[in-house]
Amino acid sequence: MNTLFAISAALLYALAAAVLIGKFVHQDGPNKRLGLSIASVGAIAHIAFLTNVIIVAPGQDMSVTNVLSLVSWIITVSMLIFARAIPNLILLPVVSALQVLRYSPHSLFPCRTSCT
Repeated sequence: MNTLFAISAALLYALAAAVLIGKFVHQDGPNKRLGLSIASVGAIAHIAFLTNVIIVAPGQDMSVTNVLSLVSWIITVSMLIFARAIPNLILLPVVSALQVLRYSPHSLFPCRTSCT
């Protein structure tokens, strides 16, 4: 189930980055509402992944990779919230692309022991 959330989050972030990068290649600009909604669904898949990975039976698994993922989720959500108030459409594709790079190891390399 964790792999499903990781793959879906990476794909949704990649799709959001592709939609938002339309500003640079199309004269009408990006479809901001579509890009932000796709990135928001990606952030929901991201937090679902984090919930399954961090909260384990004996307690919380706050390893370095989990803390990195949590911090990247906070950055993504803050960028999505402030996208409605300030014009940060140039940074949103960069943040989404970095999220794709963040989730590629989780989806491409399945772990044999404890997966973090």
